[in-house]
Amino acid sequence: KVNTASIMNVLKTYSILFGMSLLLFSFSNCGSSQSTSNGIQENQPPFVVANSYYQEWVAGVQEGGKGIKVYFELESVEPGVTFNTIYFRGNAADITYLPQSKFKFMADIRTDTKRPDVIMDSDAANEAANKPPVKMPLEIPDTHAALSYTYKGNTKVYVLKNIEEKEAIAYPSNNPKGDN
Repeated sequence: KVNTASIMNVLKTYSILFGMSLLLFSFSNCGSSQSTSNGIQENQPPFVVANSYYQEWVAGVQEGGKGIKVYFELESVEPGVTFNTIYFRGNAADITYLPQSKFKFMADIRTDTKRPDVIMDSDAANEAANKPPVKMPLEIPDTHAALSYTYKGNTKVYVLKNIEEKEAIAYPSNNPKGDN
């Protein structure tokens, strides 16, 4: 005669073991993959960063705005590297090459945008035209920036760590009438 209680205990034990195995397996690869929405986070990129810093800036007139300029200079770079976007403090901006220096780049992030393009409407079809907010490729502290670049057809992300803060720039106001 088969004991129903012992069969139930065996099934319960197997169910618990199966559940624990599945749980452990699902967490086993959590830290090994460093992929992001823009590509792979790169620890050894095809370039060497000499230094990086940022400066907040404020225009001298109200309509002039404000923002953050992020700079980075390279010691060396492999041919074929294209710098795309920098992500810093929840914002994104295109990267610009500064020709006055051999390997210096800059991104100008506007932080004053009042989002005039946001459409608030009772009709969801009209609101669908709104642009989505900037999606960061990965979680980073405020002292780091994520640098998106393309190399050999692959888009990757490199994290600039502990970016130095330089003194803010306050541009002088314009006096169009010439009054003092």
